[in-house]
Parts: sequence; C-alpha cells; structure tokens
Amino acid sequence: MVHDPALLDALEREGAAPLKCEVWRHMFNGADPARPNTRGARWNPSGVAAVYLSLQRETALAEAEFSMAAQPVRPQPKSRELHRIAVTLQAVGDLRDVATLGSMGVGATELGRWPPTECQRVGGAAAWLQWDGLLVPSARADGLNLVVFPDHMNPDALLEVIDSIIL
Repeated sequence: MVHDPALLDALEREGAAPLKCEVWRHMFNGADPARPNTRGARWNPSGVAAVYLSLQRETALAEAEFSMAAQPVRPQPKSRELHRIAVTLQAVGDLRDVATLGSMGVGATELGRWPPTECQRVGGAAAWLQWDGLLVPSARADGLNLVVFPDHMNPDALLEVIDSIIL
C-alpha cells in the first residue's frame, strides 16, 4: 500500500512513545482476547492486523453494544467476557487530540463515518511506520481506544490478561 507522504510526515512529527497501562477488551464465546482483526475496522485497513482495546471499561462495553446493534440480526452469544489486560508497548502514537486528528483529515464526521476510509488511512500509515499502536478517541463513547498492531510489536511488548469477567 502506498501512503501519503504528508500523512507520514505528520505522524512522524507527532511521534510515538512507550505506553504502559491497563485496558479492557470485550469478547464473545471464549474468543482469545489477543485475537487480531485482519478484515479491517475503524483504524486498520484490510490485511493490517489490529487488536482493539479500550482504556475505560465503559468504552469497551459501548463498543461491544454498537457492534451487536449494527448486525442485521442481533447476535445472541453463548457468553460475553470482559477482559482487563496489562499492556506494555514501545511505540504508540497518541492521536487523542481532535486538532491533531483534524490535521490528518479525521474530524468528528470522519471519526463516525462508515466506511472509515480516513481513519484506516491513518492507521495503515502508523502500522507502515512500524508503530506498536495508536491511542485514538472512541467513535462510540466519551473514551479512548488503544489500537495495537501485533505484527509490529517490539519483542519486549506485553499484552497479558489480568482478569476476566463473565457478563
């Protein structure tokens, strides 16, 4: 994939920094909480693996509710789990600032739009830069998501389940 040089420059100006925190991930039917999405979603184009995590428990639940409500027939999963995960990454871009995102072509309208072409363009460029992930605003709640690109994680990186709750 060819990336816009101006976007790559903008991302490099923002830079990436280490991140160590606890995050949340909602999963269905006992699925592995480290399982990446490769089909494409808000911040990853098809073919770029991404694990979507939320910094707030409420944000993870809001993202899951939206996902279920968006289906033509609401799924009735056998189980729903909420996982608290310890994360240690070496190169995460912090794009939570709306002005920063706006300078990259992602405003409030683009953040909520489907398909999320502009968001995928930014995420694809960050993955191309070999960043571990991105901190981004949630399109579903007043919170933050951490999008991890597992194919680019430093060998010292950590995604470790601390505990899990059956909902």
